[in-house]
Amino acid sequence: MASTSPKANTRRKEAAELVRLNDELIIKALCESLEGRRWLWNQLQAAQIFQSSGNFDHAWMAYREGLRNQGLKLLSSITRYCPEAYLTMTRENAPKHFKEPEDDRSSDTSGDDSSYGSSDDS
Repeated sequence: MASTSPKANTRRKEAAELVRLNDELIIKALCESLEGRRWLWNQLQAAQIFQSSGNFDHAWMAYREGLRNQGLKLLSSITRYCPEAYLTMTRENAPKHFKEPEDDRSSDTSGDDSSYGSSDDS
């Protein structure tokens, strides 16, 4: 069994850190723009990370699990380096009927919330 020198281990760790820093810069750059977030979202959708890979065809299931694994790695990078961007992406890509309603309370200056939770049966 070949032993590795401490110098080789150090070089390997430095190379791995450079790869990690490069990945971080790329993910952060993509998350900053609408187009980048849209591209990331499309990659996550294509990987079908929130869908079952179960199938009677074992080869197809293995393929889908590999695809899903790549998507999960991407999701992990997104949530590690810019977690707020994933929340932004989900809001940007939510179906219209799931989007949050506009807050109309800002136009109400009375500040009277007495009707909240009360019934008109009195």
